[in-house]
Amino acid sequence: MLRLETEFICSDLKFSKFDEKGLIGITSDTFETKYVGQLNYWRLSSVGQLDEIQSVGLDTGGVCVSETSHYDSFLITGHTDPILRLWTLNELRKPIKRYTHHNMSVEDVSVSPFNGNEFVSCSKDSSFAIWDIAESEPIFSANNESSFPMLGVTYHSQNPSLLLAAPLDTRIELWDRQEQKKLYTITPPDDIIFSCMSINPYNEFMLSVGDEQGMAYIWDLRSLKKPIHSHQAHGLAVSQIKFNPHDEALLGTSSTDNYFHLWHLKSKEEKEQLECIKSYKTHTLPITTFDWSLHEVGLACDASSDYSIFLWSILQEEEEIESTISPSKN
Repeated sequence: MLRLETEFICSDLKFSKFDEKGLIGITSDTFETKYVGQLNYWRLSSVGQLDEIQSVGLDTGGVCVSETSHYDSFLITGHTDPILRLWTLNELRKPIKRYTHHNMSVEDVSVSPFNGNEFVSCSKDSSFAIWDIAESEPIFSANNESSFPMLGVTYHSQNPSLLLAAPLDTRIELWDRQEQKKLYTITPPDDIIFSCMSINPYNEFMLSVGDEQGMAYIWDLRSLKKPIHSHQAHGLAVSQIKFNPHDEALLGTSSTDNYFHLWHLKSKEEKEQLECIKSYKTHTLPITTFDWSLHEVGLACDASSDYSIFLWSILQEEEEIESTISPSKN
């Protein structure tokens, strides 16, 4: 539907929760051996164009961004340096607060869906930390016992007490947010390198996980001895995996193999629980991330190492999508 070139490679891309036409991106690239980037805010216009509302240059690379679920829109960003930054969406000139705790780059950040003043971050330094936006020190922090980098962290979408943290050692840790203790460790059947995860917003027990070998796993949080389904979703690493916010049976995956796949989740009784119903090759280089719109059914966006982002609707025909792809930026 719409392609936009970016000055730097977009590391993370999210539809805004507050602006139904808004899109937020954070980018990273190297310049003279130093990481640099941008924080961007675009809006989809009535004529189907992406207009840049605000953009601010960063003296460090951008890795991840999460928008608060508060009464107003604040952004938390993670970077190639250890510092977390707080911004207001309506004024991106400079961060209004900085948070220091990690001592290596921040790998992921997630805002609580239950308390817009709280967020969690994780880092290559093997730690994750829970924060209150107003405070300068974490509420709680913990380190991976094996000192592996912490690659992903997220709040459970329906259980305010449950937190999921994913270190490099293939295991996913379930933490009790209130008691501040580890409840369980999910151990995959094979040695995998974690890439991404998401909880089904319609099924509190369904967890999806993507790995660096292109596998997609579906776990039932009530029975964690083994995944209820595993599938070779892509030929290369899964860069993002997310359930559709409007249909409990739809799952999206993006990959460094340049493809986005749309999957249909079938019932447990059926032999093949994951069926690929659409595939989109929207880019000429690896896809770094993707997101679903909360406001418009079927609308998706993704970003790529080809210096572009792409918006489309899964209601469109695949031929319409592929016909809009233009050559990558040199």
